[in-house]
Amino acid sequence: LPAIVPFDFLNLVLYDAASNTMRLHILETTTGIEPDVPEMEFSQEDSPSGWVYLHQESLVIPDVHVETRWPKVMDVLKRNRVVSSCWLPLTTAQHRLGALMFGFGSGGPLESQLDFMRQIAAQVAVAVDNALNFEKAEQYQRQLARERDRLQVLLEITNALVSELDIRELFPSITACLRRVMPSEY
Repeated sequence: LPAIVPFDFLNLVLYDAASNTMRLHILETTTGIEPDVPEMEFSQEDSPSGWVYLHQESLVIPDVHVETRWPKVMDVLKRNRVVSSCWLPLTTAQHRLGALMFGFGSGGPLESQLDFMRQIAAQVAVAVDNALNFEKAEQYQRQLARERDRLQVLLEITNALVSELDIRELFPSITACLRRVMPSEY
């Protein structure tokens, strides 16, 4: 990708609905310096990614030294030697996810690069959405497995209750069922 779009920073900023913030994920830097990012989350109002997320439009900032709307983010970009940046919405047919940011140490994106970056953002949005959906599916699968195990124990206890008529045999049967899912000493 850097051979086609000569960026210095590539950041993914995802919307976090629980905290109503934009969460920064640095994907790549080509400058060889460690990025100086004191805060990994920004409110929607305090970041260009929030603006892009809300308006679903690309945003090109030709010079971060002149931009006044998002001072915290612009300070971070300046400290990391980013001169211009391009923020693109990450959106699929089902979800708004956040923004993809290309940062440039010198110059900025050409119009032809901007079209290509939009195509990249569309592909990244699909990949991110797939990854998030996969995580949710795994979480649901674990939840269903726990529920299945719980119901299995209840069925075994119920079977023991209806099949064991002698109380001296009933308690060890119930204990054996419970011990498989809740190990105990006493």
